[in-house]
Amino acid sequence: MAETTPLSGFTAAPAADGAPELAPAKISDRLVAFLMDLAPFLGGFIATIFVIGHKLHPGSVSPATFLRMGALWAGLLLAYQFVGNLTGATVGKRLMGLKVVRRDGAPLGLARSLVRAVGYFLSMPLCNLGFLIAFVHPESRTLHDILSGALVAEAHAKNPAEAFVLFLAAVCSICALFFGNIYYDLHKPLPSDLLAVQKAQEGLEILARIEEAYKAKTGAYTSALPDLVESSGDPAEFRKAMAEIFEPHLFRIELGVGKYRISGVAKDRAKTRVRIEGPLPPPAK
Repeated sequence: MAETTPLSGFTAAPAADGAPELAPAKISDRLVAFLMDLAPFLGGFIATIFVIGHKLHPGSVSPATFLRMGALWAGLLLAYQFVGNLTGATVGKRLMGLKVVRRDGAPLGLARSLVRAVGYFLSMPLCNLGFLIAFVHPESRTLHDILSGALVAEAHAKNPAEAFVLFLAAVCSICALFFGNIYYDLHKPLPSDLLAVQKAQEGLEILARIEEAYKAKTGAYTSALPDLVESSGDPAEFRKAMAEIFEPHLFRIELGVGKYRISGVAKDRAKTRVRIEGPLPPPAK
């Protein structure tokens, strides 16, 4: 039978099941969008831990603080995913020309958007197993897509040049993630690094107590390290102990009105500068 062209003013008949044609998103496009969406939150978490552990309280990020900051940024990511699902796409998906809809092309709605956002975190355990499902699913759907009845589809058809650029972006993103993990593994603090920072912090606490004793004896704090060494009771042994836990010649003693700050550089691989401020609080009774 010959094909017929729709008359002017009329449209072609929809598919038999009434559903619009949807092209599932390519894995490479989804990967780049995933990295775009995740990067600000992962970077924010790392920056928060860095500020707390290296600026506010050097060497003292407790497991409880780590978990609290992780929960905070995870909550922000959950809210971001929920809003993205509800509006049809996150920022990363919009930049990649993707949209999140039901399998019939309709918007997800409140309930499905929330299920997909929560399911996003269910997909992460076991080496991102829920995301890896997309590599074998015929419609490239992940676990959180399946749980919420969602489909990530192309918002518009891409020309060959645009598709090639996005493919290169996907390759670069994979390489950046791979080599970034290697860099992190090589530079992340080892137990020996954490121990070195802890010992340096304990050494500063000893120096601070000597500073307090010096003031009690002389009536004023001192900014000269030799004064504290001489006041330690055993200068030779004290110098030896300090040389084992601090980088030499990098001490700083700063004085203010009725207060002081002592800092030094620990012998960890990152050469972390630790500090303590006084006067110290009175000992607990």
